[in-house]
Amino acid sequence: TGEEELETYPTFELVGYDDVDLVIVPHIAGVVKKTKFAGLTETEIKNKSANDEKERIADLSISAFERGIKKRRKKKKKKGMQAEEEA
Repeated sequence: TGEEELETYPTFELVGYDDVDLVIVPHIAGVVKKTKFAGLTETEIKNKSANDEKERIADLSISAFERGIKKRRKKKKKKGMQAEEEA
């Protein structure tokens, strides 16, 4: 039929390998790392990237809001202490 096979990203990405021959049983040792988009299709990757960006922006806005609250508290404390010193 005319269905396209969905292409997925591999789970692991080869970083490097080397012959290990200074051991009892010589062998090839390899290093792999798990890819960020392991087993996802192109559309799933786009959706995940969009969601990640939305989460990042939400975190930034929450931290900015919390910084503003801390600044307001410090200003109120300073104003309250100045009023007590003048009295």
